[in-house]
Amino acid sequence: MARKLRTSPAGIPQLVQRTGRKGVSPFRDDTDRLTYLDYLGRYAQRYKVAMHAWVAGKDSILFLCTPAAGDGISLMLQATGRLYAQYFHQRYGTSGAIWRDRYKSALVLDDELLLEVYRFIEQKPVNEALCSTPEQYAWSSVSTNALGLPNTMVTPHSAYERTAKQPEQRRALHLQHLQHQNNDLDADIAKSLKMGLAMGDPGFIKRIEQVTGRRLTEGKRGRPRKKAVTS
Repeated sequence: MARKLRTSPAGIPQLVQRTGRKGVSPFRDDTDRLTYLDYLGRYAQRYKVAMHAWVAGKDSILFLCTPAAGDGISLMLQATGRLYAQYFHQRYGTSGAIWRDRYKSALVLDDELLLEVYRFIEQKPVNEALCSTPEQYAWSSVSTNALGLPNTMVTPHSAYERTAKQPEQRRALHLQHLQHQNNDLDADIAKSLKMGLAMGDPGFIKRIEQVTGRRLTEGKRGRPRKKAVTS
């Protein structure tokens, strides 16, 4: 089956995931996570990809970002992957591919939904049983978005900044938001990521489809859920 063409418009937020190849654990310990995130931050800056939220989990890297150019995410991940592969194989005496061939991505075209994607990402360590609460996990953007620790890799999205006037208020609201689960919405977000769909306002999605000439919805009939993923 032919691969679905990827749509990556400049200036549009995207949820992105890269997962380790079957049988390969890309992050064997915290040194690996620290190294990968260092490379990712370096190339995000080089290719002008604003990183809003991220987490290095058990076997994947998951993040929300906005590229300044259409090929920014792809170039960032390619460069990061090459450098990390050199580090990984030298450290463990291995060879071969570390990651699955293609990363997954989904456009996020709604500000309210975008805040749910923040939550979806930063709750991942809890869902993977790596910690009891999101703020306990060291290898995610929660330390900045909810706790206020400085990190040059985190660029707040305007939707996040509009949640409150003062930074400490924004962080408190965000931390409160992280205490809530929305299993149905999370399932929709995960489905859109898996299938490479767009999430958010149906009218906006239609305009993006017209500009790119690519289908970004699943094509099922019926009225989509309010503020949920358009499938």
